[in-house]
Amino acid sequence: MWHVLKQISRYINSQLGRPHLTLGEWRLLRNNIKKQHRVLEFGSGNSTLHLQGRCKKLVSIEHNRRWYDFVKAKIDPELVDYHHRPLKHYTKDLQKLGPFDVVIIDGRARLKCARNILKILKKDHAVFVHDWFRSQYHRMLKDYILVHRKHDMVLLIKK
Repeated sequence: MWHVLKQISRYINSQLGRPHLTLGEWRLLRNNIKKQHRVLEFGSGNSTLHLQGRCKKLVSIEHNRRWYDFVKAKIDPELVDYHHRPLKHYTKDLQKLGPFDVVIIDGRARLKCARNILKILKKDHAVFVHDWFRSQYHRMLKDYILVHRKHDMVLLIKK
């Protein structure tokens, strides 16, 4: 039942123009992003719109061309470095974009994203992964330590 309530909460939030997260997940994410941070986001949407301007630099990568075009029309290009990348190039050339204080993994190829960001994380960093209820994502714990969990959002740091 709780899973259904979380999904309804996320849906309502997204319909109201808020990030597709529970309020607790959004607070966890938002409260760990500071004005001086460089943030990388895999998977864009309302969270991109709400994070723009909250940090020094927001880089967002989206694989879906239609969704990319939809979100691009809403963002401020002065605040967001927005990239469309097909899945086969989703994590290509990340070194040219980094390093990052915070990475948000809420798009496709999450295991690949987690593996390929290891070299571009700053010393004091935070990695957020959404939909942690999917057990295949727990393989990230080979390279990361789970620091905090709120509903289906986790905060990881590399080992």
